[in-house]
Amino acid sequence: MNLPVPWPFAKALAHRGGGLLAPENTLAAIKVGLAHGYRAVEFDAMLAADEPVLMHDSTLKRTARLAGKVAEQSAAALAQVDVGGWHSARFAGETVPTLEQTLRFCRVNGIWPNIEIKPARGFEGSTGSAVASVTMQVYADLIRPGGDRADLIDPRVPLLSSFSRVAL
Repeated sequence: MNLPVPWPFAKALAHRGGGLLAPENTLAAIKVGLAHGYRAVEFDAMLAADEPVLMHDSTLKRTARLAGKVAEQSAAALAQVDVGGWHSARFAGETVPTLEQTLRFCRVNGIWPNIEIKPARGFEGSTGSAVASVTMQVYADLIRPGGDRADLIDPRVPLLSSFSRVAL
């Protein structure tokens, strides 16, 4: 009789980095989650004009109070946008991190990420590919042939999730 392999990943994650305690999808949020004892985090990755960044919405309206679409901005331009000031004065000046920066921070600090792929309409496939590529680069030493089999998963490798089948 084959018994199912137990879920190897964390059972409690800090949503969008730090829940409501910090501006979502920022390094500050992940640091707040870590300070509260979370060793696992969920965050959203969207494709900017040149590489994936952490962002939930396809526009900058809600978190930056600016007009414009994330897909039309470079990661360098988004790194200049304040997405923390809407939350509180404490986080004013917090900017949009790239997925690569975020994953490297997670690796150094022993944080397991669930990367939710949030593609803008029309960018489903390219967003999924870009997120997978960056993740593969950062975690290349932990990814094994056949690693999609439950018995071969290294639990330090991030989980990719999405509501978009095309992105996955």
